[in-house]
Amino acid sequence: MPPPRHPSLASQTLLWGRGWRYYADTPGMPLSLKCLANGRARYTVAGRDVAVDDDGWLIVNDGQPYTMEIESPTLVNTFIVWFPTGWAEEVQRSLTTPAADLLAEPARPTGPCRFFEHYTRNETVLAPAAHALRRAFYAGAEFADTWLEQYLRGLLARMLDVQQACS
Repeated sequence: MPPPRHPSLASQTLLWGRGWRYYADTPGMPLSLKCLANGRARYTVAGRDVAVDDDGWLIVNDGQPYTMEIESPTLVNTFIVWFPTGWAEEVQRSLTTPAADLLAEPARPTGPCRFFEHYTRNETVLAPAAHALRRAFYAGAEFADTWLEQYLRGLLARMLDVQQACS
């Protein structure tokens, strides 16, 4: 009997949807990057309404409850990247800790990594990489887990760069 198959990283981290109408009320999911094409969705995060469209994106923090609603005359495409728990903290630590300290204490825990939860217009740091991944995903590309992990960690580094630039 063959060994059980483990889900691919892509099946656990990349999600897309398409529709004219949709509503979701989540109790809190993993850290995620929300992108849309061909329309707009309204997210309610921490009591604030945030409209996300083709021109930008939204990050929702790990465990943050939110709702998402699409009510559109056009067929809206959503693309969501879910990041495994702990990856943002690992990437942040690797970017802010001297190499000698990383080698001395590779598994040292850090505090939670929190992002601004607001609409951000497409910019030159994160948006091109997120859009390239979305295009490849929509085109049916198959991603090796090791390649996709490296790419997603790179997206996290870009997310941290954009946040640092906004603070």
